[in-house]
Amino acid sequence: MTTGNEDMWRDRELDRGRPPADEVVSLICSRHGFDPRSTRLLNQTGLVNWVYGISDVAVLRIPVQGHQDAEADAYTESVAVPAVVAAGIATPELLVFDDSRDLIDSPYTIYRMAPGSDLGGMSLDAPSAPRVFRSVGQELARLHLGVTSVPDPMERLDRPGRWVTADFAQVLQDKGFVDEGGVRVLAGLWERLAPAVEGADRFRRFLHQDVKTTNLMSADGAFTAIIDWGDAGWGDPALEFRYLPMRAADWALSGYRDVAALDGDSSAEGRILWDQLWCAVSQLDYRPTPRPRGSNRDRPGARLIDLIGFLSTSAGRNWLDRAGI
Repeated sequence: MTTGNEDMWRDRELDRGRPPADEVVSLICSRHGFDPRSTRLLNQTGLVNWVYGISDVAVLRIPVQGHQDAEADAYTESVAVPAVVAAGIATPELLVFDDSRDLIDSPYTIYRMAPGSDLGGMSLDAPSAPRVFRSVGQELARLHLGVTSVPDPMERLDRPGRWVTADFAQVLQDKGFVDEGGVRVLAGLWERLAPAVEGADRFRRFLHQDVKTTNLMSADGAFTAIIDWGDAGWGDPALEFRYLPMRAADWALSGYRDVAALDGDSSAEGRILWDQLWCAVSQLDYRPTPRPRGSNRDRPGARLIDLIGFLSTSAGRNWLDRAGI
């Protein structure tokens, strides 16, 4: 049965089709000195790559055919990751970037395997969670301080940015996801947060720009690595906190400040709060899916509940005070 409103939804999911043929994966492994019998397709939450484990020491990533960001992300990684590794940041080494297209019609990458598992499955109530996310913040500060130049002659890096108005909410009203009162509320919040956000584009640090739980690794209750640099580029360091659950963002910001003050530190809470509001609200028109995903970035209803829950705590009220709300 259809309702006639299917075109209201944006699709986060896409038909990934079939994975690359087994013989192609075997040829790729053999070309680069890996045992082709050791590959296994990994369960994953990402959208743009087929990901294979190789002998428990490496990871092969092949872009999904037809996804608009897949190949672009691979090119971005080929520029970003060597600079990040050279700076000593905790991320897996890029072992292979192959754009020859003679085995498969796309570039592909092979990385050293990061230890542990991603944080998508970690409960924020786990005793180790504050420590792990504080370590994430410390590593982000080291990234921003340590990577000061990234050669990019082909302009492969992304260009991080943010919405600096509440106009995005009008589209949601037009589709029926929010009402006129909701649009006014968001406009009022933007008016109060605008002094923190406006002018923040003058801050220029090298960003991962997709710091969500499924791109963070841990083992034995300790942070181990940041993975997936397909959105990396130069921008406001506060943008690194927009895709984390708010409790995790709070812990990560504390960890960051253990190492250094954030650029424009006095307005950091306001900028992050606006980014979190934008993420939680702007994605309300994604089509619901029952498929489990590891990151609350991809479950917009969860983003709103997470944000409301955090702001009702004493830590959340402190954020509101610092943000001037």
